[in-house]
Amino acid sequence: SLSSKIKPLIKYNHDRVTVLELKCIDYDLIIINVYMPYLDRSDLQNAVSKFDEMIGFIDYIMAERIDAQFVILGDFNCNIYSPTHPFAASLNDFIQSHIMVSTFSQMESFNAETTFTRRDSRSKSLLDYVFVSQEIGKVVTKVSVGDYHDNHSDHLPVEVELTVQLSNLNGRANNSTNTKPNIIWSKLSSNELENYCYYD
Repeated sequence: SLSSKIKPLIKYNHDRVTVLELKCIDYDLIIINVYMPYLDRSDLQNAVSKFDEMIGFIDYIMAERIDAQFVILGDFNCNIYSPTHPFAASLNDFIQSHIMVSTFSQMESFNAETTFTRRDSRSKSLLDYVFVSQEIGKVVTKVSVGDYHDNHSDHLPVEVELTVQLSNLNGRANNSTNTKPNIIWSKLSSNELENYCYYD
């Protein structure tokens, strides 16, 4: 049902970043999924440099789309609430400069000292976030950290619900009834796929 309202922005080509555009009535919503570099304390200078390079790439995307609203989510390999974390200053400066907020600020049970999104047999840590533009923060309706028995990852999903009014890519308002059939992507021809893919 979202196929006419969302497109991948494949021109932003990076092995740690995926970018989607969701067409809303009042704005374009750019969703940036990231997997930030791991903190290697044995080579701290290089690790910080790689992290800052990633921040620069995301900043470049946002600078090109200053008209849009943003959701940035993923594994940041950083605890923004720990001032001693080597990545925290860069990430916090970036979030503040773009007037974004952590959705954890809207989670009733959140506690920076006890909430965690990654765990193993030795430790728990807070590494995963959903950051949103201040305007998008107004339409966030639910924030939670899911702890499901069938989750086989050492990370717990951060779940955020938001209420936005969608439009089609051609600008028409979204109808509540879905008239499109379910799409079996593997059965589409190259010409048919052209209708769903964005190339620049």
